[in-house]
Amino acid sequence: MPDWLREILTVAVAAVITAALLGFLRSRGARARRAALGAGKPLKFDAFLRADAAPYPRRWRLGWLMIGVGPPMWKPRFSLLRRPLALPVSATVEQIRRVAGLRETVFVNPECRIIVARAGNVNLELALMEIDVITALQALDSGSGGGWRVPVPTTIEEMA
Repeated sequence: MPDWLREILTVAVAAVITAALLGFLRSRGARARRAALGAGKPLKFDAFLRADAAPYPRRWRLGWLMIGVGPPMWKPRFSLLRRPLALPVSATVEQIRRVAGLRETVFVNPECRIIVARAGNVNLELALMEIDVITALQALDSGSGGGWRVPVPTTIEEMA
């Protein structure tokens, strides 16, 4: 077997093993969050956030969405101060959509779904991994004391 073919096969096998391992870890984390939701424990999701009003970021920012005791919170991942921002206690989820356009694809993971919510005069957009969207919606509905009006889909296909 030529050396160039051996190198390509080695890299391909390593890529397949890495993809399988990352998929396993992602699904294990999603199962753990679903179990925590059923047990009534606080939850933490990777989430991108943007909104059209202060104090929320106007551009997509990566952070953690924390749902549990009190109002939902979003904490930026890469920031000097890393102060958590309280999300509105009551909001209405207007739409759940796929990542659209080249700009969003670059700034947000293409495997995310975007939850578009309105709270008074503020429009929020939360981008969550597709595997976590249903769990996050259920947590926002129950964790905020029913303040978030969420049309909870039962499958990913219903969200589109």
